[in-house]
Amino acid sequence: MSSLALQSTQKHYARFGRCQNIKTGETRCAMTASDCEPARNDDGEMWYNDLRLKQKGIDDGDCKCENTLMGACVSVGGNHMSYECAPRTTREDDYCQAHDDDNQDGNSVLPTYEILPTNSAGTNCFCDALQSIEDDSIRHSPASLTKYGACFDPFRDEFFCAYSSESCSGDHVWVHPKDVPDIRPDGGFCTCEQTHIGGCIGGMYPFHCALSEEDCHWNSFVPPIPLKMQHNHACMMCEKTITLDPKPDEINTIEYAPNAMFSLSFTAGISIGVGVSVVFLVYCGVARFYARKDKAGKSNTAVEDSAPGSVPQIS
Repeated sequence: MSSLALQSTQKHYARFGRCQNIKTGETRCAMTASDCEPARNDDGEMWYNDLRLKQKGIDDGDCKCENTLMGACVSVGGNHMSYECAPRTTREDDYCQAHDDDNQDGNSVLPTYEILPTNSAGTNCFCDALQSIEDDSIRHSPASLTKYGACFDPFRDEFFCAYSSESCSGDHVWVHPKDVPDIRPDGGFCTCEQTHIGGCIGGMYPFHCALSEEDCHWNSFVPPIPLKMQHNHACMMCEKTITLDPKPDEINTIEYAPNAMFSLSFTAGISIGVGVSVVFLVYCGVARFYARKDKAGKSNTAVEDSAPGSVPQIS
């Protein structure tokens, strides 16, 4: 941040990258590189984050939450299949956790992460909600909203909605999306509008939001809490307004308090520099004093040696 006097948080929103088909050059929005087809496959793809897309001149439109496809945790038990839209994070059990199958006498079912199969209704998971090309009401139903997890501090009873458990630090623990209502005072879920992500700071490029380090290019990834506390930025998954009266979370209430180490170091450096200068000046003064005293002593000795009784004779 360039201004310490900034009073309000600078809020930004996620812009995702794209997978580009190696053969055709066609692109599609994707949240992470893991969502692309491996390059070795016949339909292999290369991943470019939003910044790299701009650098390469690929202008196929911004990839926002509402137009970016994601997968789901798919569970198959007995004769039925259930699924829950979810992002793909580096820790699969952030979202896809084993659970009991009610129709199979409590047998444990371990979901797999996959893109939903093609269906006649064109229903699929997106970053913001379950969408259908046949029934737009599905997208706007509260039950269809994509649910994210949260980082919860049980000692201070504070939380914030988060994209992955990697955002949880200190005493914070990860809370699975289905358990979020248990730790929220309002009993609500975490939707994209409330979900915090990190950002890329420093380097040769301007600030931008990021899900992880792979979105940063020659700059550093900063998680949500230090992003707010040290840089006064807040990055959200989406810009849309889903909740009419969203409740403040832990990050909303964190005060901007940039790291004071630089200021302290700078002040200490000045103090040390002044101290050294004073010592040096005193030393120079003392040295000059003794130099003068020594010179005066030599002068007096020369005068004494030139007393009348010892004047050299002139021949």
